[in-house]
Amino acid sequence: MTLGEYLTQVWMPSLATTVRPTTEDTYRRLVRVHLMPKLGAVPIQKLERAHVRRWVDDLAGTMSPKSVRNVHGTLSKALAHALQLDLVARNVAAGIKLPSAERGAPRAWTAEQLGAFIDHIGSDRLGPLWRIVATTGCRRGEGGCPEFRGTSVAAQ
Repeated sequence: MTLGEYLTQVWMPSLATTVRPTTEDTYRRLVRVHLMPKLGAVPIQKLERAHVRRWVDDLAGTMSPKSVRNVHGTLSKALAHALQLDLVARNVAAGIKLPSAERGAPRAWTAEQLGAFIDHIGSDRLGPLWRIVATTGCRRGEGGCPEFRGTSVAAQ
């Protein structure tokens, strides 16, 4: 069985009962875009740390450190599941050194910038939504803002 076959036929179907739908969608996208093209054809039992190391190095050349960590985490979770099913002897993604994600200082609007934004949206039909988002810090999917969970401002 190749890694791609395992991911699409075994691991991804198992996600429906273990993660939120949005998390499942993210895993599916990461598998399709980043795992299948480079590692999908490798037989799962022949996947080696060297394969994963080269793959991570390739990703690091095109993605932010945080994105690399997220994509690698998807592979590591999938291989941990394969390990539980005794499909592999070890998780070859575990322990791979990943690029460090340096955190910048948080950026927030000043009171003047927020005021200018509120003034600018004026009578926009989405004005009330923009005011809630801008004044509460509410983000998609967070418990503090259930009325907007699972929606996107852009979709409004």
